[in-house]
Amino acid sequence: MNNHSAHGFTLLEVILVCIVGSILGVMMVQFVRTSSLNAVRPAIRFNTQTDLHAAMERITTEYRTLLENTKADEFNLGLLKSFIDTDTEISPYVSSSKTGFISFTSSGGKNYVASNISQSQGSNSILLVTLEKNGQSLSSVFVE
Repeated sequence: MNNHSAHGFTLLEVILVCIVGSILGVMMVQFVRTSSLNAVRPAIRFNTQTDLHAAMERITTEYRTLLENTKADEFNLGLLKSFIDTDTEISPYVSSSKTGFISFTSSGGKNYVASNISQSQGSNSILLVTLEKNGQSLSSVFVE
């Protein structure tokens, strides 16, 4: 007479549970990794925007200071451009190809076209400043 009572799992059942558990574990790790990487991107964009706005605020503050402390007939945007070019906190963000003096010419009626960006002021009394970092940009126009 055979009196065996079945207690526990067979080796095959244990192996199958390990394989299924491993597959589910790999899927879970991939899901969590992708989700965590996607969650970081908005924070990086926010930090970039904060850096650009802080740099533009520094430029705007200098512009206001120059306006207040310079006589009207002595003020020119070349002073602000020099500040932008030499300030070590701002210069890493300045896009030199998109920052400079511009002017607008009428192309008929109410339509105006911006000139090419020039590094020398000449008769242009508009300074276009473009700051860039990590594919984001922030532009502002300063006038005399």
